Amino acid sequence: PLEFTVSIINPNPIAREGLRRIIDDGGIKVVAALSSVDEIDAAPPDESHLVLIDLPTAAEQVSSIEALSLMDDSPK
Repeated sequence: PLEFTVSIINPNPIAREGLRRIIDDGGIKVVAALSSVDEIDAAPPDESHLVLIDLPTAAEQVSSIEALSLMDDSPK
């Protein structure tokens, strides 16, 4: 079976908790639930880690994806 982990990005703490419970109940491990991509310490560990970006505007979503992309390009 495919195994992966998830980080949730959502500015609303109630929505983050709801998403965490839904994902956990589906058998997927949530390793972080954050209000913004700025709270991520490092790039996701590998391709088996998903980042769920649930932000209110398309501009915020694109900005978060760009920030994650820059993290991934950093030297390891």
